[in-house]
Amino acid sequence: MPNCLKCRIAWRNRFTERIFSFPARVRWIAGWFIVVPIKGDHIVMIHLTSEETFEPGPDLVINCPVCLQTDVNATSFEVEIKERVYGWIAVNRVRRSHVRCEACQTVLVSSVAVSELEGRPSVDISEYLSHQASFVSKSLAVLAGLLFVLPFVGTAMAVIAITANRKYRSWPRTVSVLALTANIMFWITFEVYLRPMLINMK
Repeated sequence: MPNCLKCRIAWRNRFTERIFSFPARVRWIAGWFIVVPIKGDHIVMIHLTSEETFEPGPDLVINCPVCLQTDVNATSFEVEIKERVYGWIAVNRVRRSHVRCEACQTVLVSSVAVSELEGRPSVDISEYLSHQASFVSKSLAVLAGLLFVLPFVGTAMAVIAITANRKYRSWPRTVSVLALTANIMFWITFEVYLRPMLINMK
């Protein structure tokens, strides 16, 4: 496995892309060290591990909410995430179901197990599918909303957030658009009304 962060991200993306062709379960394990400062110069180092198990599911036919194509082929899989401290103390266990549209390659989230979707018509399956923004995309939207009053920085952050959330039909895209709109309106108002007032006061 590559050592640099970019290579790791790219390697992981290629790794997860291949799970759809695997006939059996695939496991991915990652680990982090968290340093917690305590009294004085002492620190405590906590080792966290995240084990992700990918299990391919049945092939489906869906109406994709992202590319809007109907009766398109899709593959499904389930991910089980186990998080442990020091490798053996369990702190979290989550199981998620996903469906991947073959037309736009978007990975959707299913509210029910993929085994329950097998054999259902595409109209029924659409009720259980959604496209959720990632943590990074949500964070960008929040930052754009907080920094909208800053010139240039707020505008750039809003544009980045809109770009990152353009495919999501959820609150991050709405917040990103509102942040850019508020940024533009604020500085137009400032230049037209507030700046002349401040100059006259001097």
